[in-house]
Amino acid sequence: MSADIMLRHGRLEVLLDSRLGGCCTALKYDSRDAAEVVDILRPFPDGSTDPFEAACFAMLPFSNRLFDGRLQMPGGPGLILPPNCDRIEVPVHGVGWMSAWTIASLSSHEVVMGLSHTPNDHWPFRMDCTQRISVTGNSVRFHASICNTGVTSMPAGLGFHPRFNLGPMARVTLGAGTVWLQDQRGYPAQCVAVQGAGRDGSLADGPALRMAMNHCFADWSGRAVLDLPERKLAVHLSASANLRHLMVYRLSGKPWLCVEPVSHATGAFSLEMMRSPVHGARLLEPGESLSGWMDLEVL
Repeated sequence: MSADIMLRHGRLEVLLDSRLGGCCTALKYDSRDAAEVVDILRPFPDGSTDPFEAACFAMLPFSNRLFDGRLQMPGGPGLILPPNCDRIEVPVHGVGWMSAWTIASLSSHEVVMGLSHTPNDHWPFRMDCTQRISVTGNSVRFHASICNTGVTSMPAGLGFHPRFNLGPMARVTLGAGTVWLQDQRGYPAQCVAVQGAGRDGSLADGPALRMAMNHCFADWSGRAVLDLPERKLAVHLSASANLRHLMVYRLSGKPWLCVEPVSHATGAFSLEMMRSPVHGARLLEPGESLSGWMDLEVL
C-alpha cells in the first residue's frame, strides 16, 4: 500500500502519501469488541498510483466538477480549463489531489503538508495550500487551507472526499433538509426537500445504499453518522461551519460510499444560476485565505 506517513494514537492508525496528493491511503481502527483491525475507509489498492482510488483526499480549490470545463469569472467571459484526469471529461476536485506535497512537520500523531501552486492550464492562479492531519484518541481531523498569493481575485472552495467501507447492515444519517435534483446532463436543476427517508436524510441498507448516486445535499447540519452494527461500530462525521453542502457519491454495486463535506454546491463556479453566496461561490482577494476541517470519530 502506498504511504510515506504513518500516524497513530489510541486505537487509530492513519496512512498518508505526500507524493500522491497528500492523500489518506488507509484509516484503520483496532476494534477490541470485534477482535479485528477494521478499515473504516476503503484502503488504497495495492499497486495503484491513481489518487482517485485514495481512502480520502482534500479537494481544493474546488470540489466536484467544472461543468463543460468552465470557470465563470465575475464581469468576464470565464475560462475553459482542460480535464485533469483520464476518468472524467471535465476538471474535477481541483488540483491539490493531483499534486505532490511537501512535509513541513511530522510527529507520531500529526503531519503538516504544504503545496505552493504556480499558475498552469489546470488552475491559472497562484496559491499556497496547507493540509494538517492529526489523530487524537478515536478521532482524526483533516484540515485544509488555501491562500491566494496572486495579484488577482481567485474563485475558491474546498472539501474532503472520504470513501467509507459499507457493511451489509449499514445505515447513514445525513441530517440534510434539501437536495439538488440533476438534469439529464448531470447538472443541478432544482433544489427540493429531502423525501422518502425523512428530513434527517437517513439512507438505510437496501436499495437506497446499493444504487448509484451522486447527490448534492444542501442545508446540511454539519453532522453525519455511519452505523456499522455488524462490526459494533459507528463513525461520526462532523465539519466546520463553512462546509454546509454534502456530496454523497457511489457507483452501483460498490461496497463503499463517499460522504463529502464541501463549501459549495456542484456547479457553483461553472453555472450562472449557481453563482451565488447561497450556493457557496466565493472569491478570494489577494492575501485572503479559506480553510475548513472534517472530523471522523469512531465509537
